Amino acid sequence: MGVAEFTHDHLPPGLAFESWGVGDRFGCRPCGQGRVYWYFSANRPDPFEGVVPGHKVDLLKRARGWHNPVQAIIDSTEEERILNVSSFDRRAMASWSGDRVTLAGDAAHPMSPSLGQGACQAIEDALALAQSLAEASEVAEGLKLYEQRRMKRASRLVRQARRFGVLAQTESRLLCWLWKTMTKWMPLPLVIRQLESQIGGLKQPSRWSP
Repeated sequence: MGVAEFTHDHLPPGLAFESWGVGDRFGCRPCGQGRVYWYFSANRPDPFEGVVPGHKVDLLKRARGWHNPVQAIIDSTEEERILNVSSFDRRAMASWSGDRVTLAGDAAHPMSPSLGQGACQAIEDALALAQSLAEASEVAEGLKLYEQRRMKRASRLVRQARRFGVLAQTESRLLCWLWKTMTKWMPLPLVIRQLESQIGGLKQPSRWSP
């Protein structure tokens, strides 16, 4: 992933996109002030982290033949602003809490970024935790209530993110064609229902305690 100072006729202000290859994906988001954030997600047998000298050349090779402006975005990014991050998730835990201590966010339910829900679920955790502690008479009781409100939904999104990532980055050309064709012709109401199931999470609490 990286951040670049970038303008291009194929990238008008405010446009964000994600393109799928065979075993890899490229996405781009505007940051404002002429900058763009981008990521190139690829299957690798040897995950590595941080700034790796020469990795920009490898990314440009991987992006060869992709549509505009994918290569141009990578090429315009300074080497030291390209960061390598491995993506992992974990099976759901039986419990997040013990006595007066609990987990939230990635500590409780790390998920791959395929659905863009990692930080979103951490925010929902914070709201549910505050609401539960406000309603409970004891801390331990509030933490258990927090688990009951959040564990099922968060675990479901972890599984969905994993499945989506596996499908979107399959290295089978036949499965790529089937998946992209199915996605292209998916009815809009079904897409909206799927999005609502992801972002329609926690109800706003009816009251707050200071």
